[in-house]
This record gives sequence, structure tokens and C-alpha cells, in this order.
Amino acid sequence: VGLVSVDDVLALLAEEFRDRGYVTAAFVASAVLDPRYGLDGGFDVYRHPAPPERGALIWDTLDASEQVTRFSQWFEARPAERHWFAWIHLWDPHDPYRPYDGDRLRTGTAQSDSPEERYRGEVRRADAAIQAILERIDSERTVVVLCADHGESLGEHDEQTHGYLCYGATMDVPLILAGPGIEPGEDSDPCTLEGLAPTLRTLCGLDSAPSDGRDLRDRD
Repeated sequence: VGLVSVDDVLALLAEEFRDRGYVTAAFVASAVLDPRYGLDGGFDVYRHPAPPERGALIWDTLDASEQVTRFSQWFEARPAERHWFAWIHLWDPHDPYRPYDGDRLRTGTAQSDSPEERYRGEVRRADAAIQAILERIDSERTVVVLCADHGESLGEHDEQTHGYLCYGATMDVPLILAGPGIEPGEDSDPCTLEGLAPTLRTLCGLDSAPSDGRDLRDRD
């Protein structure tokens, strides 16, 4: 019986961008995305927290502000004449929900607040980080994708966080695209994250490749 590595069959999207001449970087905020799991493929730079000790139940995570700093340092030092592809991973809207100090645009939270309100505060913390990142890039020339991997139940169906059940509270996630080639508007029809790869290939001039999804702009 012959065994074939997944890497020999399917390239990661970051590998496709790198092979097309893009400089690539990833900034992951949790040790659950440690390089040993293979997600660093195709990234010239892969910044991540320290791996957990054997048997550890709590893994290191990075605050959104730390992620902004790491991305900003790389962004300023990258070769300005080359296209770039970056993945910036934010962990903050995730249990345990910490208090958020707030700012002039966003309301803060306290440890005494309900889990639901502290979760909203974590979303505001991530929102502030996203704003800081968007202020650094040329939005008229950059394709931006904002998405999540899951939501939080916050008590619905007796599930406090996520991981066991497959209701809309955890399965329905935000998906926002902006940039050149993307018409402004809102689409309430169901779609999946599978469509991100073919959409980005088309928008960024990559070669087409086998994919489970289709271009998210093709909604007919």
C-alpha cells in the first residue's frame, strides 16, 4: 500500500501566494495553531506563542494589541515593491472572557459583568485591533477578508461556549470581504468559508485550482 502525504496532493493557499511571488506572513494568537500542525506551510514568517508543555490544559495566547504590533513591525519591514499575503489571527472573543478597558468609540466591561457582556467586550477589543490594522494598509489596493471559525453559545441549548453542539450560535460566523473587485453591499444568502480560496485566487490573479467551494461573488 502506498502512502501519499496531503502536502503532495493539496497546496495550502499561502503556498500558492508564495509561489506567485507574494511575501507571506502569519501571526497566530494561540498555541493551538503551533507549527507542528502544519499550518505554517507557505508562510515566510510564522509568528506564534510558545508551544504548551506536555499535559498542559491551558495554552498560551496573545492579546489583540500584541498581534497588531507584530503585524505592524513586519509590514513596515517587508519589501515594499512586492505583493503581500498575511493572516492575522485574533483569539480575544474566546473563553475565558476578560474585562475590556474600552476606548472613545467602544464601551468597556468589568469582571463583574455577565459572561455575555464580557464576550461583547472581547469583540470590541478585536474590533479595535482590526481598525488599527486597516489604518496601516492601503485599503484601495488590498483585498481584506474578515471571518471567524466559530461563535459562542453563551448558554443557548445549555452550552456555555462551543465545541459540542452544531446550532447556529456556534456555526453561523461573520464573513466580510472588501477591496478592489468587490462590489459594496450585503448578501444574506447562505454561503460557506469554502468559497474563500477560489475567490481570493480570482481576485489576486492566482491560477485556478481544485476546490470544494466557488467564487463567493458568483451568487446566481
